[in-house]
Amino acid sequence: YIEKTSEKHISTTSILLESEFLKLYKGKNPNVILGIGERTKSVKSITKRYIDIGSTFPQLIHKTAVIDRTAVIKEGTVCLPLSSVKANSSIGRFCIINNNSVVGHDSEIGDFVHVSLGAVICGDSSIGSNTVIGANATVLPGLSIGTNCVIGAGAIVTKAIPNDEVWFGNPARRSMGIR
Repeated sequence: YIEKTSEKHISTTSILLESEFLKLYKGKNPNVILGIGERTKSVKSITKRYIDIGSTFPQLIHKTAVIDRTAVIKEGTVCLPLSSVKANSSIGRFCIINNNSVVGHDSEIGDFVHVSLGAVICGDSSIGSNTVIGANATVLPGLSIGTNCVIGAGAIVTKAIPNDEVWFGNPARRSMGIR
């Protein structure tokens, strides 16, 4: 829980269990920053519980992140140090744009996407919701990756990827294992 003063933000010392917070702040429209260590499908249901009590979720953009003035960053998204979001790109709700990662011009990123450390999404690309782009992976220009996908660390994506698939390698290939 962060309290805003006229000059700075200060953190209160108490930490509330989720059930206590939801009961205490129901109907009070609190600003909420959720820290969820493992991004699983439960992230959506946890977030929904906070939305249901009227919570709002600010964007958190590090001072060293470079966000083009024409880019759109939606609620609850975090842009970490040295990340970059280029012109006319759109980043969905509750995404993580991690350290040293790049989202190229005219790209569209769905909700709950994690772009890991050093990943590069080249221009005019599309990433579906609930997808994870691994550390140092590269998505070449103009490609689409479906929803609920995982792109492995260091992968080089050279073709479109349908929904619900895991890809890895250079060039990236579909994993035949069960997801």
